[in-house]
Amino acid sequence: MEVGVRFMNKRRDLMLKQRFPQKGDKLFRPRQQRRPGLLTDPSAVTGLKHPTIAMQLYELGHKRAADLLLKKALDEHPSHSLIYPIVFLYRHYLELCLKALVLEGSALMRDEAPSDLHHNLQVLWGKLSGLVPAVWPDVQSDRVEAVEACINEMCQFDPKSMAFRYPFDKHGHQHLENLSSIDLVNLREVMEGIANFLDCVGEAIAQRLEWQSGSNHV
Repeated sequence: MEVGVRFMNKRRDLMLKQRFPQKGDKLFRPRQQRRPGLLTDPSAVTGLKHPTIAMQLYELGHKRAADLLLKKALDEHPSHSLIYPIVFLYRHYLELCLKALVLEGSALMRDEAPSDLHHNLQVLWGKLSGLVPAVWPDVQSDRVEAVEACINEMCQFDPKSMAFRYPFDKHGHQHLENLSSIDLVNLREVMEGIANFLDCVGEAIAQRLEWQSGSNHV
């Protein structure tokens, strides 16, 4: 009993030596010289003001964060709690990427930009997939089908971008009941393949937009 009390007192003393909130603390202060900081204004990063560019920075940030967390989890096995933010970040990357490509595709086809770009990856993919053969005529159909299968799989386990953010839904039902473990190396490799595919689609759309713009000025 006495040993246990000493341990608890030691733990408490260590905890009390930690940094605590201080008067005047602010979460978001502008970065200062000679101190590390990151820009949050997309136009300050790229020098351009464009909603698609802003979306690209957000999507790349979420994927990079997921990649870094996944590496951390592999290096410090077992870091089981990291799987939730890892998959959430990858899913949000997919959502942002699909939304950006749908918006760019609408501009290319001179369609009205869709106003119903919500969290449903299958709906977003449905808007994009019909455009893929038009901008990338020699795309291999099995690659398109493989991306679609992975998006459907993500939606099977996380249809509303909630399953990796909360353990239960608002009715108290447990998320991820049928998903007991995830192979991290496989997750990283498959996500990298999907990202490469979507990058190629984005490049194809960008090239056609450039040609379209050039022909309009002839």
